[in-house]
Amino acid sequence: MDGKCVDLVVNRGLIDPNFDGYKLSLDTIPSYKIALKHGLDTVSLTEQQYSLQHMKAFGLHNHLTLDPWDGSTVYLTNDRWEIIKLSGVLEPRVDHGLAVVQLPDVAARQKVKGCHNVSLHFPSATHVVAADGAGTLHIISTGNRAEDQQWKIHYSVEPLVGQCFILLHSTANTDGDNLIVDCLLLHVDSEQEIDGTENTSAFITVLEWLTLTSGDQNTWNITRTRRLVSHSCPDYAALEKSGKVILTSGQKNFSMVYDSEKPITPEETKPEISNDGDNSATTPHYTWIQSMEDITIQFTLPESVSKSDIQYRLTQDRLHVELQNRGALLSGALHSLVDVEASTWTISGRRLEVYLSKREEFLWPTVVIGDNRGEMVLDATTAEQIHERLAHLTSENMNENPDKSEKPFNAQQLEECDAMPDETSTMLRLDGETHFITHQVNVGSHQWLFNAQLHSDSSPAICLRHDVDGLLWKPKSEVTMDECPWEHVGTFNALGYVQASKREKKFAACSPDLSYAALCDCTRHVYVYRQPEAIPSPLRNRKTGQKVGAVAKQQVMSLDTVDPIMGFQAAKSRLFVLTSSSLYIYNIAQEDK
Repeated sequence: MDGKCVDLVVNRGLIDPNFDGYKLSLDTIPSYKIALKHGLDTVSLTEQQYSLQHMKAFGLHNHLTLDPWDGSTVYLTNDRWEIIKLSGVLEPRVDHGLAVVQLPDVAARQKVKGCHNVSLHFPSATHVVAADGAGTLHIISTGNRAEDQQWKIHYSVEPLVGQCFILLHSTANTDGDNLIVDCLLLHVDSEQEIDGTENTSAFITVLEWLTLTSGDQNTWNITRTRRLVSHSCPDYAALEKSGKVILTSGQKNFSMVYDSEKPITPEETKPEISNDGDNSATTPHYTWIQSMEDITIQFTLPESVSKSDIQYRLTQDRLHVELQNRGALLSGALHSLVDVEASTWTISGRRLEVYLSKREEFLWPTVVIGDNRGEMVLDATTAEQIHERLAHLTSENMNENPDKSEKPFNAQQLEECDAMPDETSTMLRLDGETHFITHQVNVGSHQWLFNAQLHSDSSPAICLRHDVDGLLWKPKSEVTMDECPWEHVGTFNALGYVQASKREKKFAACSPDLSYAALCDCTRHVYVYRQPEAIPSPLRNRKTGQKVGAVAKQQVMSLDTVDPIMGFQAAKSRLFVLTSSSLYIYNIAQEDK
């Protein structure tokens, strides 16, 4: 069931229309370097993991995990499968790493064919969930992580027998004396291996939503399993804090195909409609023909449907057509107003036709706003009208008669970083109990930049490019049906343009307080972009004469190694950069001038 289509609402108070660019600062940032005692546990893609879905899901793994409950501590996994705790709190002494736990069966598990990197997530201040990448999920008790104490593995399970996966997100909630942990796992499989899907591509991305329950935090059971599938790897996938709703963003929508507690109905697993309304592998739900004056919508009905089974309601701006006891065929707000008295419907055999008379003579891009299940068919007369209206925009001659007062636009003036994605994306909010999409946002060409954990007790935020800026959207804690579930909470000026221009960019992040954003190349270079800060005495722009009261700084750091950057995390006052042999900690809150 398609959810309510809503729009992202930009907070204009967080937009700076007069942003004058970043000023390169030569101020050095204090840094510390820690040599790793053991190498990182790294896994490369195999020859069978060649698809774009594999590359997005597993190819750019971040080997550093920031503890959101203690923003100055990061964790990594070495080649002995020891989880190492590293902290950058004390100065000038830096913690050189503490092995808090070792995942079991190192030798055997690391030899599993098609395994992935170890992934961690912190659902609470006292627990961590770990996926070893070889098919085992661990629930680990950490105690007070502010203290240097050993962790204890309370529960290990292979939830997907013979299947390797990574951990994307987890939440922890209490229900009486029970502790409930919801985990979101991801794996990519061949299409034919997944039930409830159609064979339209070689691979499919699967999200496994597991609910684990414990009464004493020692004995655990998997009490519920849900499965969602898509033909594209998500840019963003997380659970709401309650553990009852899943949020995704990507080029293809996810649909739920399995629930161990509640059977999935055919309506809930209907084939996905792509964001641009084109789905050649799926039969359209209806077809429609239009002229400048009217629209005719045609439905093919099931056998034995009579006129009495049709429920039809029409107002000047809404249409509802429903089959009794079989659900709505088409329902929602019309693209424009219609003449109700001049509109009608007829049924002949299995064909139902709805005729709508337009109030204004123009071509509609769609019948019902937000419904892309239909296919528009152009008749010869309408096609000729469209060609005549567009004829003045085309010519068989190159630059036949350009406007002499203005130079014709040259596409070569665009830079490569101005290019937008070829496909659009959609943000979804899906209810885990009803299996239905409650809200969906057409992201359009707003390019995904990165995800960021701003608060320990909320879902991650997502950063999207709007024009040249990077806008940060955080999921709301409480959502009504008529409002967007994403809230604009911050803006990084010109970050979309900056990031698109970095051809060697590997990771991007921002501090939880949004004081700065950071990018890193595949090797050596790290870039920090600070929010504008007021200056003691205002300056004046030489070109425009405008007074400048605040300056946004850009800083560039070069590592003293050519080892590839393997991990990247931004905290409030620390920036962590991990290479294959060392960890670099930058004190962002302090500058040597």
